[in-house]
Amino acid sequence: MKLSTDRSTIHLMDPAGTEQKHVSLGQDRVQKVFTSPDGAWSVAIYKIRGVQQYGFIALDLAKCEEQLPVDLPSMASTAAFDQGDIVLFLATGEQRFRLKNQVIQ
Repeated sequence: MKLSTDRSTIHLMDPAGTEQKHVSLGQDRVQKVFTSPDGAWSVAIYKIRGVQQYGFIALDLAKCEEQLPVDLPSMASTAAFDQGDIVLFLATGEQRFRLKNQVIQ
């Protein structure tokens, strides 16, 4: 996974470094990326432009697929990957999310 220089596009790469897909966030910008220890998943936390709101997109790196975006009430400071879930530590407390939600077609 690579980010564009303006952090508005996520490029999903194969192991050889060839782009397989890109995910555009429009005017939103990636603030942080957390990657699972096994390298199978990344979670990109982004700031929604014009409002004090954040969101994240889970990225299946093995399949080069993004999952549906999820709204967050605040920025995640850290994350932990646990048995198919991601636990995000937010200013408002910790929240747990399944990594495999419906894939965008």
